[in-house]
Amino acid sequence: MSQNNQDIMSVGSVKQLFADDELIESISDVFQVLNPGRKHPANPVMTPDRPWEGQVICGDQKVIYDPNATGTDRFRMWYDMLLVGEWEADKDYPGPLYAHSEDGIHWEKPMLGVASLNGSTENNAVWANNSRGWMSNIGIADDPNEANPERRYKVLAFTGTDEPELTRSGYTAHFSPDGIHWTPYEHNPVIADYDHVTTTEVATTIYNEQSLNPRPEHPLDRHRYYCSMKYSSWQGPPRPNDFYGYMRRAAGLRHSEDFVNWSENHLILQADELDDILCRQTIMENSHMLRYSQPEQHRRELYGMGLMPCGDILLGILWIFDPTGSNPERSLQDGPCHVQLAGSRDLTRWKRLGERMPLLGPGEPGAWDCGVIYPSHRPIVVGDEIWLYYGGSNQGHGTDTNVTGAVGLATWRLDGFVSINANRHTGTVTTRPVQFAGNRLLINAETNSGEIAVELLDGDGTPIAGFEVNDCVLFRGDDVAHQVKWRNTIGPGELEGRPVKLKFYMSASKLYSFTFC
Repeated sequence: MSQNNQDIMSVGSVKQLFADDELIESISDVFQVLNPGRKHPANPVMTPDRPWEGQVICGDQKVIYDPNATGTDRFRMWYDMLLVGEWEADKDYPGPLYAHSEDGIHWEKPMLGVASLNGSTENNAVWANNSRGWMSNIGIADDPNEANPERRYKVLAFTGTDEPELTRSGYTAHFSPDGIHWTPYEHNPVIADYDHVTTTEVATTIYNEQSLNPRPEHPLDRHRYYCSMKYSSWQGPPRPNDFYGYMRRAAGLRHSEDFVNWSENHLILQADELDDILCRQTIMENSHMLRYSQPEQHRRELYGMGLMPCGDILLGILWIFDPTGSNPERSLQDGPCHVQLAGSRDLTRWKRLGERMPLLGPGEPGAWDCGVIYPSHRPIVVGDEIWLYYGGSNQGHGTDTNVTGAVGLATWRLDGFVSINANRHTGTVTTRPVQFAGNRLLINAETNSGEIAVELLDGDGTPIAGFEVNDCVLFRGDDVAHQVKWRNTIGPGELEGRPVKLKFYMSASKLYSFTFC
């Protein structure tokens, strides 16, 4: 049987995740499962303990990990303080605050001597904000392949003033050789025309290392920098007087090759009627810490989205916000926030992954993070784990003066956001036809009392001689890079470039990814 080239996925030697269903042709007696993050037992790993930090340090932390660095340069974090109340005239507030760590758990806040806060530079702020000019909601990109060393670190900052009048001038770019000393781009702003629709005040920014050696057939590799910017989307009511008729926070996406010329913000994800049904359950579960509730306002919104390139898929770390009502004193909407997963393989078609279940949720009643969860701009890979730092607080989004907030850490196994799970009975998952490069097949998997075997099929589903299931050496154990072997072959290299399907036979086990190399 001839194979339609459009049905064949070119995977080369790039790791393939099971986060979405694009790879899967058929599945039998196994389950695609979202794996919630494990909150670190040392949480919160950083708390506000400096006078200029106020009651809450949270928001969207920017964390960079360099496994080749030594000492406290291995982990570097830029984080925010949350102003509870209004600006005080003629008072300085810290912009991004800086901390570093050797192990990612125990953090130091060095006195940088860079920003003057009310007459003193004895602080860890990299710049100061005040009512006459401020920069907030920054996105930091670390580009180790930048040709100009003075521009290795890049910031996209939402910029404006409160005096002499309220202005929102859009986004400005800033560059730094060390992440501490910053120089503004001479032609700022780089994203102007703040309209609260396509240009809004929440954005996450990353450097895409896959752009260094782009694969022509993979859209994800084409752009050097990505920015997910909040998009205000009008979703009209399908029925009169329905709560669905609101201007909603939604997720947009921009890209750039030089960090100063950005594409338009394209709407990629927005809440729907199913979200508004699910939000009611989340609101009930979190009612213990909510203060304001007007049922007609209950709905779901996408507050922002972190990004993580993973081979052929760009993962989105969605900030889910469920408004319940407004705080009349601060004009803020109350409601809980949690994290879900999304993804795209072409930057255009985005999918909600894991059946919209929480990837990371608020803590138990009374916990330091029982109110909202704000994840960092990008998860980081540390050894055989994924680490995601997050800001958490003990109240909902519509905070009052008693709010407290700190920084926590959640972890997953490498490639572990989603897995294919088998119970004690043997089940199978079969991929679509793929073309690969290499002579080894590695799998990231773990077995309990079960096992995993792999069979290679040709394009019409016939087992290939020498690579049949009975020829496979059974895998039992726990390994992020186990080499699959067949008894009578030296490896699958003889099939390189030929469309093949992978059929995994599984019992009492979890499968996270596979890679040809």
